[in-house]
Amino acid sequence: MEYKQGYGDLFEEKVLEHYISESTLCFNSDDIYIDIGAGNCHFYSTIITGKYKYQAYSMDYKYPKGINDNKIGCDATDTPLNNDFCTKVALHCAFEMFENENDILLLNELARIIKLGGEFMIIVHQEAHILSSPTISTYPISYHDEKRVWRKNFVRAARFYSPHTLKRRVISQLKEFTCTVYHITNIKEVVPNGYCYYVLHCEKKL
Repeated sequence: MEYKQGYGDLFEEKVLEHYISESTLCFNSDDIYIDIGAGNCHFYSTIITGKYKYQAYSMDYKYPKGINDNKIGCDATDTPLNNDFCTKVALHCAFEMFENENDILLLNELARIIKLGGEFMIIVHQEAHILSSPTISTYPISYHDEKRVWRKNFVRAARFYSPHTLKRRVISQLKEFTCTVYHITNIKEVVPNGYCYYVLHCEKKL
């Protein structure tokens, strides 16, 4: 099954994230959806275009540059998309990968490309820290006041947000959006190795 490929032990966590996206964003036939930082994820193709037949794109900097069918290859902080291009956006375990000030730049770009009344959602972890690898990190990373955690051969840097840092660093930037944070209190009962503790949902004000 194509949808299951590539997730390994995280399959249940990813299914939960995609279920949350599907139920929170409430897709309809007029929507244009973008899955940012999608990589090899099949959510957009299997669920959005496959199940609902809606217009959907996946975006990742690793794709060939430009808009190629339903794949957009670009830096998500500086996309080739027109203003008010889409209505729904989701980031599944992707927001934390925007290094230094790129998380703020991404929020600015989302405000530009999402239509009035459009929405985006972000999966959020529990504890504020920046995860990095001494074997991969080759240039300065801004850590601000977050705790730094080393993990060998993982990623160059990944910023994880607590509710407090989410409010201070992210929600405070979203003046054009109405924001709601959902707390999944029974995550370990649903997915024992899950880490989707919070969901940030933002709707662009009309």
